[in-house]
Amino acid sequence: MESPPNRSEVKRTFRNSFWNLITLQALTASVRLVMSEYTVEVLSPATTGLISPGSMPLTAPAFDLAMSELERDYSNQFRINITYIANSSLIRSCDDLAANIDLMTAEYYYYRTHQPNLTVLAFPGCAAADTVSISQLAMAWQHLVIIGFYSDPIFHNKAFYPTVIAAAATSSRNSLGAVISFIFQFKWRIVYIVADVPRGSGTVANSGSASLAAALHVRGCTVHSTTVNTSAGDSSSPFLSALTQIRKSARIVSFWGHALSLRRFMVAAQRSNMTKGDYVYIYLDISEYPTGVFGKVAWENQDDYDNEARSAYESVFVVAPTPSVTPSSEKAREILFRRLIEGSKLHYNYSYATGFLPGPNVLSTYSTLKILGEMLAEILRTHQIPDAGRLARRMMNHSFDTNVGTLEFDAAGERIVRFDVKQLDWNSGTFQTVLRQQMKTTVLEFHCIREITWQTGLPPPDRPVCGFSGIDGPCAPTGGGRNLILGTCLTLLCMGPVAVIMSWYYNNRKERKCDFAVFELTEALRFLTPMSTNSSFAD
Repeated sequence: MESPPNRSEVKRTFRNSFWNLITLQALTASVRLVMSEYTVEVLSPATTGLISPGSMPLTAPAFDLAMSELERDYSNQFRINITYIANSSLIRSCDDLAANIDLMTAEYYYYRTHQPNLTVLAFPGCAAADTVSISQLAMAWQHLVIIGFYSDPIFHNKAFYPTVIAAAATSSRNSLGAVISFIFQFKWRIVYIVADVPRGSGTVANSGSASLAAALHVRGCTVHSTTVNTSAGDSSSPFLSALTQIRKSARIVSFWGHALSLRRFMVAAQRSNMTKGDYVYIYLDISEYPTGVFGKVAWENQDDYDNEARSAYESVFVVAPTPSVTPSSEKAREILFRRLIEGSKLHYNYSYATGFLPGPNVLSTYSTLKILGEMLAEILRTHQIPDAGRLARRMMNHSFDTNVGTLEFDAAGERIVRFDVKQLDWNSGTFQTVLRQQMKTTVLEFHCIREITWQTGLPPPDRPVCGFSGIDGPCAPTGGGRNLILGTCLTLLCMGPVAVIMSWYYNNRKERKCDFAVFELTEALRFLTPMSTNSSFAD
């Protein structure tokens, strides 16, 4: 039988347990002290002038506000600050930034006088080239990269970019996928792309139109494209040459540029008798609400062209993000808008025009940094090291509820943005949603919301029956009376089945409404790298 421990053994056991407890408490306190002194530096390559939607006067207020709120909410867990890397004398365009961004960032990175525990590169963006360049630099340093504006499709390849989070509300992959989906719904394969490149929207028009052209080529489409550089005023002359070329080669037109440029283009098309239902004009509006950079898609401008514009806009389909604001987040977003507008005016000498608001990418910049703060706090509470890989994986394939709406990321860390297709409702004079993307497994599909109105009753073909010259096919010159009689007989024989089909269509269209194939974004398109922003679009 085992004998009970004596008094000296009990004292010794108690003493050891006591000191073990004291040691554990000391270690815990030390861990808390280390966590409270954990430092984070956000590096943001920036452009001081108003040269793109990602310029400092527009995006820096969102960074500043997010930083102040993170300091307020998590100062007992970590310290965070932001450093803007800018050179106003050197960087005067997006091309300048693309050429110098890696050198500017590396120079600061290697010569900074302090070493934070975590470095994050948060880039509001200027063009495709600079986002890729800064991401490649960060990959060598193994840091987290948050892209807040233009998201290049190449970032979806996580074998090369495992810690890049594409948080932009203007995702190239999502927006191009939506435009291509709409084009393919109606089996159009001949497309003419027009890009109007001045103004702040020129960056998106240039790179976006080039990406669309390349993506359509990959899918076997025939693509014609051109650029115009409009000046102030309402003259339609810059577009007349483009419309002449369109008449000779296409019936489906994709227009890229500012909303006011679209209006001028459509007025010119109306005057050229190219809005009678045999042409379709597709416009990508990358913002779900009006912004100063891209404008508001509307026929009405309180001028002499309103009537022409309204008639012309019957041929326009607008592809735009599905509204993300909910009744619960609408008030919070209005408050955020006011604070961002005040920040731009007070600290960056920029005043928003009446009726215009900070763009969705500005909101995305703010929300993504707030999400970063929440993840840092959560990881630090579990006494783990918040390295770039762990942070990136926590954002992938997750959705986050923020005070301005829900941000949803796919398995590659790219923000999921759903799109609507809108058409002008003649009675109300406003654009109404006719198609809306919905997620089915891992694919976004367009679903019918209301019936599309076609001016001729049917979607126009991308190639006229008689060809672009008007003398092809059944309209070709005949070789004599016998050929004429034979052609007439064949035409009459064909008209019978066509009449039956048309009758069936009109009797059933209200019940059927939409019946089209699903377009899936293929790997070839998903990982497509857009052309250079300096590419020529001449035929």
